[in-house]
Amino acid sequence: MTSVSGLQQSQRPTRVRARYLAAIGAIAGGVALTTAVRAVDDVTLQIERVDGDGWSASDVVVDLGLPDRNALVRARVGRLNVAAFSQTLTDVRIECPSLDMSGDVIACAKARVLADWPALGKQSLDAKLRYGRADGSLDVAIQGLRVGDGRVALQATLRDAAWNAKARLQRVPIDRLMKLATDFKTPLPAGLAATGLVDLDIAARGKQTNLSEAKVTGSLLELTANNEDGSLASDKLSLHVDASVRGSAKQLAFDVEIKSSQGQAFAQPIFVDLSAHAMSLRAQGTLTDGKALTLENFTLDHADVAQVSGRGRLQFDLEQPVQDLDVELTALKFPGAYESYLQPLLIDTNFKSMQTAGSIAGKLSVAEGEPRHIDLRFNDVTFDDGAGNLNLSALSGEWHWLADATSNDSEEDDASPAGALQLQASQLKRQGGAPAAPMPPGQPSLLKRQGGSPAAPMPAVQPSQLKWQGGSLLGLDLGASELNFTTQGRQFRLTQPARIPLLDGAIDLETFRVRNAGLPSVAFLVDATLKPVSVQKLCKAFGWPEFGGQIGGAISKLRMREGIITLGTTLHAQVFNGEVTISDLRLEQPFGQWPRFYSSIALDNLDLEPMTSAFSFGRITGRLSGAINGLQLFNWTPVAFDAKLFTPLDDRSRHRISQRAVENIGSIGGGGAGVTAALSSGFLRFFDDFNYDRLGISCRLQNEVCVMDGVAPAANGNYYLVKGKGVPRIDVIGSSRRVDWPRLVEQLLAATESEGPILR
Repeated sequence: MTSVSGLQQSQRPTRVRARYLAAIGAIAGGVALTTAVRAVDDVTLQIERVDGDGWSASDVVVDLGLPDRNALVRARVGRLNVAAFSQTLTDVRIECPSLDMSGDVIACAKARVLADWPALGKQSLDAKLRYGRADGSLDVAIQGLRVGDGRVALQATLRDAAWNAKARLQRVPIDRLMKLATDFKTPLPAGLAATGLVDLDIAARGKQTNLSEAKVTGSLLELTANNEDGSLASDKLSLHVDASVRGSAKQLAFDVEIKSSQGQAFAQPIFVDLSAHAMSLRAQGTLTDGKALTLENFTLDHADVAQVSGRGRLQFDLEQPVQDLDVELTALKFPGAYESYLQPLLIDTNFKSMQTAGSIAGKLSVAEGEPRHIDLRFNDVTFDDGAGNLNLSALSGEWHWLADATSNDSEEDDASPAGALQLQASQLKRQGGAPAAPMPPGQPSLLKRQGGSPAAPMPAVQPSQLKWQGGSLLGLDLGASELNFTTQGRQFRLTQPARIPLLDGAIDLETFRVRNAGLPSVAFLVDATLKPVSVQKLCKAFGWPEFGGQIGGAISKLRMREGIITLGTTLHAQVFNGEVTISDLRLEQPFGQWPRFYSSIALDNLDLEPMTSAFSFGRITGRLSGAINGLQLFNWTPVAFDAKLFTPLDDRSRHRISQRAVENIGSIGGGGAGVTAALSSGFLRFFDDFNYDRLGISCRLQNEVCVMDGVAPAANGNYYLVKGKGVPRIDVIGSSRRVDWPRLVEQLLAATESEGPILR
């Protein structure tokens, strides 16, 4: 056997351009031809470096075996760099059992390739290789690439620095792909970890490291992922992807469709169970400079939850990324929408397990980062928290909201439905007559961006109407009712009087207006009439001790301005067969941390028997009048008042008081021990109740001290709390003039909760 190695021995390793490989091939062919008679068996070539368009190889050693017919070629490449991969492969070995050499091509149809790829480790591959001798092009087809336990097949072409590639991924682990993306310096969300499998077909083309076009079709299987802060997560999520992108690094156009019917996903605060409600999403648009996303159109079909379509523009480098958005809500279906979108927002509230039904449809628009209009239709929507705090049955109608116009609505003192209608008329007049026809969603902003004709004037706000069949609010039963109103900007205005059945009465709303909703400067004005409502039912709804009577009256000019609620009239309540009036009502910082309440309360001829029975104080018959003037509550705790409660001079009703009531009243004035001793000894212990002439108490509270007095003076500077009469007679005399208020409150609470004295 004869060996020719003259190139190896007589020449230094050579640095060549790829186009010179043709000459090298000719030399090898010439050597074979001129030495044929000498039966040359092999040739060895050493090349320092080979450069092609988009790739380079260094430390190349080529062994050519020259049998009778086909050449056996073995090549070793110390370092192979492909610009598109952004990585260098080392110790690449290529074995070709049958090398095809022609004038234009060097090719091997059944090559074996061994390489150490930094991102994938050592690989043993079957390959089909073709090198263009004239143009330096390279065609490669590879089978058997291992990525974890998955397999990848690649087909790529390099020509004139441009490349085309196809890849098929079969059950490739997602975590290995993410590591590969990191090695290729592909940006991924920070702190994201994921497991699962990928089945994908990818076709892409580009130039050097730039992507021009790509198509991706396939599935992600059992994807379980989460990020560091827990705002993104999925569990055994499977989805099908069909996507295409084209363009350049500066601007990419995309068309993406994603479908899923298995697994769960969470993107704070939204949780979706795709096994229960399958989802399909399609979007077309462009991404510019990685910052501006334009959605030419998108559709979302979330089975039994929502069907949505629209278009929009997002700018990710702005504080408010949503710059333009036009959405058509074909249907938002309950209970699916509540379970998927609303329940996660309410998980820490009393509305975390509501029963819902019905649907909502409509449109909404955002222009230049600001909401422009919302139009919603409610179709028999029902919300029920199961506890009576919020329950609306068969809510139907339309709600229309429009962004603020240039006009500024003032809050007149004589607000009325007529005033609301006059405001609408003035808006129409300013806009030149009848309201303009509604424009297609988003048209004004699109015209402005595209440099077309100026957008049409903003249409006048449309009237809204909502009605319901029944329900409850904070435990108060509501009957069927209807509201007609307008909403614009942060303003709400009732346009027609409305009656809302409440328990066994009703609220007749004549005026209801809100300004600057959601701002510290929020203000409202209410004119209403409260038709008599049963106090017993009201107490039952709030869990209070139940007693009889009714509450009702006119609520005139109940308003809030600059964080202060005032009532411009007196509220009347008929309770305990008498009357209670509330005047000078004032509430400061109602939604703040430390609310302050001011009022004066007058009591006229209240029947003590049902009143004392309701609060378990002990039975007293007779009447009671008086007043609580200058009442001040801080954080709903009394801090000041001047109260006087007494038997009216003209009261001719029967006056009787029980032992328990006597003892409880005695404890208030500091004479509790003496009263208890009197009731526990002598003949008084044989009586359940006693006659009395008059009773009364006064307390002027200031700085947590109550300055006490009674219905009449007694000996030694004391005072009568109960002045007895007849036989058996008992007097309750108070001796303490200054009483600690917190202690007095404790005594009163204990008196209403105890079972009374036990007499022996």
